Amino acid sequence: PRLSPFMHPPGHHYLEAASTPIYRSSHQPASREDQCDARDEAFSVGELGAGAGGFEMAKETRFCAVCSDYASGYHYGVWSCEGCKAFFKRSIQGHNDYMCPATNQCTIDRNRRKSCQACRLRKCYEVGMMKGGVRKDR
Repeated sequence: PRLSPFMHPPGHHYLEAASTPIYRSSHQPASREDQCDARDEAFSVGELGAGAGGFEMAKETRFCAVCSDYASGYHYGVWSCEGCKAFFKRSIQGHNDYMCPATNQCTIDRNRRKSCQACRLRKCYEVGMMKGGVRKDR
């Protein structure tokens, strides 16, 4: 079996079903029933646990490059949350000209990301968000 990073949430890796037998730690082939049970266990592991053969699988936590909230995925070229992804999408589609009421140095974090659209958009560009920043493997 091999770990598969595809078709799962970011950071989750699951054992793919393979034609090769699953071996126990003693390096003895498992019985056919044990192979099926081990595969079922490996595919059902959640955030942290031991799957077949004692493989440890942990969910990797990523944070939004703009506001430091939990990232929902890789959007427009950076790891970002749903809020910043949607804000950036609206901003580039609507051609909005935002103005900062202060000095263009507003702090953008999870609690204050909605306080200044101009600084939020500036930070989106600073961290590398780009209009054409879609993944090549999609």
